[in-house]
Amino acid sequence: MPPARYVETINRWMRTNQPILFVLTSAGFEINTLASIESFEWKETAGSGDIAYTLKLKKYRHYGPRRVVVTADGSEMKKGKKGRANDRQIPKTYTMVAGDTLWGIAKRFLGSGARWPELQKLNRISDAEIRRLPVGKVIKLPAGVKADA
Repeated sequence: MPPARYVETINRWMRTNQPILFVLTSAGFEINTLASIESFEWKETAGSGDIAYTLKLKKYRHYGPRRVVVTADGSEMKKGKKGRANDRQIPKTYTMVAGDTLWGIAKRFLGSGARWPELQKLNRISDAEIRRLPVGKVIKLPAGVKADA
């Protein structure tokens, strides 16, 4: 694509305020993480049509509410007290087929491909394994997700 197209795409990503998947592979290390774009500056270099740019990213972490039970005296109830029912749900699963990626599975079942790190964490998949997920691998889905395949 021409450089102007990349500038448009990065600016669009910034406007959506959604995390992006940042992947950098070099001889010394690999980075594969969600990030938000904090700033993006660019300029054309010497009339050649190429651009020079500065991109500042911030690591993105998913967060969510945590259930806390407060007793009458104002203290937090400890986990594991007797009488607590086991309300844990067994996760649904999905068996991978040719062409599947964690991004695609997250988009299909969780509503957003950007939620793929949840699948990675739940299934204990290392960053190095992401590119080599085998056909037939059974992927656990978060509780409450309905598997259709």
